[in-house]
Amino acid sequence: GVGGSGGAGGGGSSGSAGDSSSGGLPPSALLGAGLALALVLAAWRADLPKQLVATKRVVAFKLRMKKMMKATGGQFQVPEYFAEVVAKHGDKVAYVMNGKAMTYRELDEYSNRVARWAVEEAKLPVGATVALMAYNAPEFVGFWLGMAKAGCKAALINTNLTGKPLAHCLGLAFEGNGDGKKADVVVASPELAAVAAEVRPAAADSRPRPKPRVFCLTGDKATGGAAPLASALAALGPEGGTPVADRRTSKSCKETLFYIYTSGTTGLPKAAKISHMRFALAATAVTRIYDIGSTDKYYCALPLYHSAGGMLAVGGAWEAGIPCVLRPKFSASNFFKDCRDNDCTVAQYIGELCRYLLNTPERPGDRDHKVRMVVGNGMRPDVWTPFMERFGVAAVGEFYAATEGNANLFNFGLPCPPGAVGYLPPMLKSIYPVKFFAIDQITESLERDPKTGLCRETRPEERGECMGKITNEPDRAFEGYTNKAATQKKIARDCSKKGDSWFRTGDLLRVDKQGYVYFCDRLGDTFRWKGENVATTEVQEAITGVRGLSEVNVYGVTVPNCDGRAGMASMVVDGKPESFDFGGVYKAALELPAYARPLFLRCVPAVEITGTLKHKKVALRDQGFDPSAISDQLFFRDDTKKTYVPLDEALSRKICEGE
Repeated sequence: GVGGSGGAGGGGSSGSAGDSSSGGLPPSALLGAGLALALVLAAWRADLPKQLVATKRVVAFKLRMKKMMKATGGQFQVPEYFAEVVAKHGDKVAYVMNGKAMTYRELDEYSNRVARWAVEEAKLPVGATVALMAYNAPEFVGFWLGMAKAGCKAALINTNLTGKPLAHCLGLAFEGNGDGKKADVVVASPELAAVAAEVRPAAADSRPRPKPRVFCLTGDKATGGAAPLASALAALGPEGGTPVADRRTSKSCKETLFYIYTSGTTGLPKAAKISHMRFALAATAVTRIYDIGSTDKYYCALPLYHSAGGMLAVGGAWEAGIPCVLRPKFSASNFFKDCRDNDCTVAQYIGELCRYLLNTPERPGDRDHKVRMVVGNGMRPDVWTPFMERFGVAAVGEFYAATEGNANLFNFGLPCPPGAVGYLPPMLKSIYPVKFFAIDQITESLERDPKTGLCRETRPEERGECMGKITNEPDRAFEGYTNKAATQKKIARDCSKKGDSWFRTGDLLRVDKQGYVYFCDRLGDTFRWKGENVATTEVQEAITGVRGLSEVNVYGVTVPNCDGRAGMASMVVDGKPESFDFGGVYKAALELPAYARPLFLRCVPAVEITGTLKHKKVALRDQGFDPSAISDQLFFRDDTKKTYVPLDEALSRKICEGE
């Protein structure tokens, strides 16, 4: 016992319970320990119902995936998965947009036509990758599904891209297409066809590629030199809607379904490989984790070229056999109107989206809808409760995930503190394959024990890098990018034990004592603005060539009442800032997507570097753009004047107040 006999064999004289020399503990210590244990058990029991619900949902997700793998031996792809959906829900509505509905059977027939067109008309070879650059539409999903049926792949291109970033992304998409004469095809929305037709893909080996063939995804007229795909599909006749002969060389679920572009941590966008299994995982996870079922209706105004809309909303609707109501582009004023008109019960979001909704003028009908839950990521704590209260939304299904990664966290749509991106129940924490490791925030290297060489896990409330364990299980794989070097850079080894491998997210998170997980910040050369990842190296490359600039350091700074970080560039200019042409920086930045263009500039005498010759960013990020605290000259982007104008305290105050 704690206060028992003294000797190892029990032969010593019996001491009193209060005699510390006998090895026992004083009554006050015993009482304190007992009280602490009682409090822990009470808290654990109070949280038990939530733990059981979360655990039940994780188990349901795991069982669904195991059943799928056991039934197929891993030899299934999305066409087979979708065939099951059609068999169960063929006559149910799959998509609604602009008042028009498409059933699952009609989507199946449309994708069959796309597959037949790809094989018989476009003459695409097996394994070819076609670029899809389009706004939301049922045909968007039908097109990449048709590509999969034809044994081809789609690369989902961000519709905001132009110039060099677009050429780069097309180059990545077409990398495996040989000389490109037969396979390089872009299918675009009519509004984007001219942009796609003007860009010549940038080949990785710098050899010029031919301009791709361009088709319009929707509409029946040629636009911007692009032929209408609809006319070509209609010309296939009645048999066009029947399945084309299967020419796939492999039906492994590990094969690539499509590519989604992500900035990762450095450089221009990377093409993340999304396998057939990964799509099925996303579809299964969102329905099981958030309890989405046959009575729900999904609303998605997020772009389908991103994983949130293109995998969770699309896949979740398939898995539940329910309609997904689409909008071509997000509209704050029409968001809940769409939900009300279509009886939607679940809506997809990103954090900025909810802030935009909250910023709309209040209306008597703000709660006049059936949305019971919103699912997404990035909702800021200051938006969370006001959003739920104003719009009468009962649950926020926040999650944390990376498009290409395997570190996934969920709050299960259960009551939780605002800002919690995930919940790790005590009964799951020890076996959950996501951990948080201590990191040096300046060098960005993992802290390792000098004796064992292993990484140190963070303590409660301590910030650490979120990392996902890589194993052979379907939901633990890290499929990486088309670039092998970039893939290896995201893997850390010998972390918890010798020989293990972990996916590095590059994000700092913390876990509280109750198991709630909170996002803290992004490491490395990427920050998030306007719902998009911005790679600082890409911005740096775009403006470094401006005459009179000798060095540029790019980072993100927080702006009051805005989500993410706005771009800021510290620059060393030749001569005095007063004589520098800031219009040149503005013009150079136009090569970048709108969300990546720096909002602020800072003229510095020199760019500070680390011992490994990397730019120091932490102090600059923390200092932000406050003219009263920074002696360097600051400038703000003025889109009316098409240049950068001096940033004084009055202008800074207006920016901070949202004017």
